[in-house]
Amino acid sequence: MPVDLNEYKQLYLETASDKLSEMTDLLSAVEQRHDPKAQADFHRLAHSIKSQSLVMGYYQLGLAGKILEALFRAVQKDQIKLDTNIFEIIKKTLNAMNQSLISIQSQQGELNLSHEIQSLEEHTKIRLLDP
Repeated sequence: MPVDLNEYKQLYLETASDKLSEMTDLLSAVEQRHDPKAQADFHRLAHSIKSQSLVMGYYQLGLAGKILEALFRAVQKDQIKLDTNIFEIIKKTLNAMNQSLISIQSQQGELNLSHEIQSLEEHTKIRLLDP
């Protein structure tokens, strides 16, 4: 019997909103103190957002989560150094993701986050769709 994902929509929206709020708080710790635990927690939350969004069929939110996950994986491996520009783009991305959740909640559907995703790709050299 197929699973009706609409049954899980409200739970997804609540948990995704909580995760994004926590990510915003963690980003401050990363920006101010370069806290390795905050980096690891941010990475874990981005992974969760990515996975849950894709399962629920929210592709743009899933891709945004995927690039944030990849970015913080690279940060943890000292492959990328976060600078002021990247922090600002991450903040804009988290805000856009929150706005998308609000849009989904109000039955208007997911927002297009391609601008934010492309900005992160350009400034970090991470490519989501590389083979």
